[in-house]
Amino acid sequence: MKAVVRASVKKGDIRLTDIPEPSAGPGQLKLKVAYGGICSSDAHVLDMELPLGDRFRPPVVVGHEGVGHVVEIGTGVTGFAVGDLVAAETTFTCCSVCEYCRRGDTGMCRNRSSLGWSANGYWAEYIVVNAQFSHRLLPQVDPRGAAVLEPFTCGVKAITQRVKVGPGDWAVVWGPGPIGLGAMQMARLAGARVVVVGTQHSRPRLEVAHRLGAYRTLVSGVDDVVAEVKAMTGGYGAQLCADAAGSQSTFMEALHCARRLGQVLMFTGPFTGTLQVSTMDLLNNQVSVIGTEGTNPASWDLAVNLLNAGLVDLTSLVSDVFPLDQWEAAIDKTRRREGMKILMQP
Repeated sequence: MKAVVRASVKKGDIRLTDIPEPSAGPGQLKLKVAYGGICSSDAHVLDMELPLGDRFRPPVVVGHEGVGHVVEIGTGVTGFAVGDLVAAETTFTCCSVCEYCRRGDTGMCRNRSSLGWSANGYWAEYIVVNAQFSHRLLPQVDPRGAAVLEPFTCGVKAITQRVKVGPGDWAVVWGPGPIGLGAMQMARLAGARVVVVGTQHSRPRLEVAHRLGAYRTLVSGVDDVVAEVKAMTGGYGAQLCADAAGSQSTFMEALHCARRLGQVLMFTGPFTGTLQVSTMDLLNNQVSVIGTEGTNPASWDLAVNLLNAGLVDLTSLVSDVFPLDQWEAAIDKTRRREGMKILMQP
């Protein structure tokens, strides 16, 4: 079958090639991939030399986001049928006995293997997934929206587990990409008024944010974001400032928009280098800076329930679909931050 494979740790050592078609083993499902998503992290790490280790084990089929239809069911698996639309968590295996696994934080397991990194991912015609970490979507769910479940679930975990936000609160989100707008939808479901901040380049994404219910959108470098947020909140600032852009400027803007005793949530940061922060801003205002990364089973359960119930719109986050053999063009478009979520279709 055709697959996009990261062949080694070397920078850019990725290619479309033929590999053997997999079969479902015990406890596994074999899916015919409908769509594989491109994460911005995929574009970054493909341009980097990676260290060998438990997290990255080449050669491996790339792609930790996606969805497919069941074509084969391994022994011991119940609750699935051939033809079901299924999305799988990024966890392929975990130890199940460490303190992280026992409390449901499987993404923190030191012995975890994950799709697209140490187990074959979605950028292929077929994928084998662990049934334990797989979720069945209802027939009315758009497979394109279902392919965006993984980044949406990152927002679900962040908003429901890492921070506190509730009815009437103010939340500001920097970075109107799939994770940022997923977090926006979750904060709105919690009852918050959500302001989304982008750049001139991301104006089309801000238009999507507006259609999805953003209270207001602002453009950094055009609007005085801090002054606008302070004015909207009666001079207090927001209870939650979520940085899904990950630059020095967005982090500082988030810090200055947070009210006293507020929260700054960091979805990402620079892939190289560090962020600088004024410790007195943190100490005097007692702002909590909270990191978040990835998903866990509880966030997946909630995300799938919301999508099945039609309470969130993930299809609107999809801007482009490329055939798998045009994977290089799809990644280049992701690098240029054009469009929104870009999918590949085998």
